[in-house]
Amino acid sequence: MQSKLFILPVLLLIAYSLFLFCLEWSTSQAAVRPYFDEIKGPVRFFAINTSLSVFLLLGTSLLFFATLTLTPSVEALREKAFLFSQVCVFAYLGFDDRFRIHERIGVKLGIDDHYVLLLLAALNGLSLLLLGRQYLFRLRTLIPLIFGCAAFGVMTVIDGFVPVDAKVRLSVEDLLKVWGGFGFLVFSWSVLSLRFEQAQKSHQPSFSEERA
Repeated sequence: MQSKLFILPVLLLIAYSLFLFCLEWSTSQAAVRPYFDEIKGPVRFFAINTSLSVFLLLGTSLLFFATLTLTPSVEALREKAFLFSQVCVFAYLGFDDRFRIHERIGVKLGIDDHYVLLLLAALNGLSLLLLGRQYLFRLRTLIPLIFGCAAFGVMTVIDGFVPVDAKVRLSVEDLLKVWGGFGFLVFSWSVLSLRFEQAQKSHQPSFSEERA
């Protein structure tokens, strides 16, 4: 069952690889080079903050995916649904940070782009309350979750309501994004470690079994 979870990512990776390969085959190396090129700019460590933020968000998604693979199918569907929702949410946030998806959605809908992130935050909060409520009663998961939510919340407020040219606005907003991503990464790691502990307890032999 657990191996089946990797079927979709493998199929997507195959499709992605075939697309780029066929693009170069049917056109030229110049046509495909922009998709393989490095992120570079006029200064050393160009776009490092965004690269770090994307790493943290996608890492969070991968840790939730790992937890999902460790969750037996016989357990309640509620927890599996919560874990799957977190895989999707943080994968989206990672790609959004890299490709500015919410800004494009905002333009298409004719609204300020920060409302897209607020809607996503509201939906994820609902998922947490309805499906992942058990993680709200453990300090090891609650503290990093609150930290990540607070950092992302303040970042969204700054993005939507603080003047663009305000002093240190850019630094505060983007650094909060990194710290928020770090908080969510710790949250996902804490969830994974709990799953490991539960799996170990369920496989520990009883005293009578050890005597036998």
